Amino acid sequence: MAFKDNLIFALYTTGIRAGNLYIKAGSYFSGKLARLMEGRENTFGLLSAEKQKSRTGPVLWMHCSSLGEFEQGRPLIENLKERVPDIRIYLSFFSPSGYEVRKDYPYADITFYLPADLPQVDIKLIELIRPDAFVLVKYDLWWNLLGAMHDSRIPVYLISGVYRGSEYFLQPIFSVFGDILKKFRCIFVQDSLSVDVLSKAGFFNVSLAGDTRVDRVIERAATAEVTQRIIQYTSSKKVVIYGSIWEQDVPVVKHAIENLGDFIHIIAPHDIHPSRLDSLQQAIGRPCSLYSEEKWDSTILVINNIGMLSSLYKVADYVYVGGGFGKGIHNILEPAAYGIPVFFGPKHQKFIEATDLISLGGAREITKPVDLTDFVSGLEKDNKKYREACLASSKYIRDRSGATKIISEMLTSSLQQS
Repeated sequence: MAFKDNLIFALYTTGIRAGNLYIKAGSYFSGKLARLMEGRENTFGLLSAEKQKSRTGPVLWMHCSSLGEFEQGRPLIENLKERVPDIRIYLSFFSPSGYEVRKDYPYADITFYLPADLPQVDIKLIELIRPDAFVLVKYDLWWNLLGAMHDSRIPVYLISGVYRGSEYFLQPIFSVFGDILKKFRCIFVQDSLSVDVLSKAGFFNVSLAGDTRVDRVIERAATAEVTQRIIQYTSSKKVVIYGSIWEQDVPVVKHAIENLGDFIHIIAPHDIHPSRLDSLQQAIGRPCSLYSEEKWDSTILVINNIGMLSSLYKVADYVYVGGGFGKGIHNILEPAAYGIPVFFGPKHQKFIEATDLISLGGAREITKPVDLTDFVSGLEKDNKKYREACLASSKYIRDRSGATKIISEMLTSSLQQS
């Protein structure tokens, strides 16, 4: 490598070492960092134990930054398990929020934290795992590890990529990183704009596949079941569901409840700690029923459990997805899969599905509390526009299905040749 490239890699590795020291120091004060540190320390023991097992079949290593990326990788894992029954899946995470939730994922032979991206660490990882293919979900780029993969002649794939041209590794000064990406076996992207961006940057290993999450939400919507109690509760009125609600979303929810009195309002908070639920009910200022209670005597139902939200969308007429007044919106593909108009706050720019659905008419951006009430009231008065919004959501999902099949076919071929 040229002097500039060596310098960039040296600075990158120095930054990784500094970050690792920060995690070690912070683990004394942060539970999340403590879990990350402990998990990283256990990684090589887990991998060594797995290596001792007598197993055959190709090895696929998939890395996900956190839970959202896992949901994009999950359909691919499960499809590959059907296509290649003896495949072994090594699943790694960076974030505790991903690992802790999916550490017992049954389709993975082993799940572990990815240690710090240091050259000697990466070499040891590859020696222990000996993957036949490495799949990186979306964007968690570990440059030393990727370079070691190339040196070891291990085919690398990236799935669900989204690129707009402003990414640092596409800039001339960081061309050493872009050169590594150009050595990937294939970069599967979600949209045609990403294809154009990478093609103009000199990439010839790009394939338009779409978002694997779409296949996942279609599957879940097709098999979703709701309790008879929910069906009876919602049978006589229109239903608005507020999914993954944060404190910043409460003014929108409160205004809608106060002004859409003929509706059933189902609220699924992001945080279901009892103190948070108490604060939510106080902020709403009206009697609410909790899902766990024996009697529901209010038109406002608060879901105080985790895991049933995606199925609840089946009974919704309108859905407001939270997070858009905070760090960013939650999953809007799940309600769109049911062909429902979707609403969310202004912080959605990082999510191409949000931009696309707005442009197609299947979704609306909410910037102030009155917006949701006005949009719902307007659609209630114009059944044609309501049907058009529903069709836009369902068509968006239908037109973007099939990414899992495209990717798994190439990977299956690669694994069978290994």
